[in-house]
Amino acid sequence: MEPVKRKHPRLKQYDYSQPGCYCITIHTERDRPLLSSVGRGLAPAGAELRLLPAGELCRQELFALETRFTGVKIDKYVIMPTHVHILLILTGDAAGASPRPTIPEIIGAYKSLVTRRWNCSQHSTGQKLFQTSFYETVLRNEKAYLEAWQYIEDNPQKWVENRR
Repeated sequence: MEPVKRKHPRLKQYDYSQPGCYCITIHTERDRPLLSSVGRGLAPAGAELRLLPAGELCRQELFALETRFTGVKIDKYVIMPTHVHILLILTGDAAGASPRPTIPEIIGAYKSLVTRRWNCSQHSTGQKLFQTSFYETVLRNEKAYLEAWQYIEDNPQKWVENRR
């Protein structure tokens, strides 16, 4: 039996260290609902999102990226039960002679750190928290940015509506 050939998810010839805005989506392994719970909120069209312990680790490490990597800004995010959406901005700032980090390096470090802390909290080693890769969209203009921002904003409510 031949191994499954995966399609490379990144754009060919694109420099993922260049300044810009990126919409990132990271899924849990086998889409397990380990990160948060979403229920009806008090507002008529509201949704209440509560982070589970793994989701809290995701939140903490997400903001640690801004200090870990020079030139990284988290503009908007949501931690859903099975995935995390992030609007991440690379400003182009570099730390001295260090090269600018790439999106795959940043997300790889993020997933690794969250997984390591989660495994520690579960008293286990080597358990996968996230799927192998991640999805990204390069937001090339203000319209794309605003659409991604609104998508992240609306995601908890859509989760509730889709589970009625």
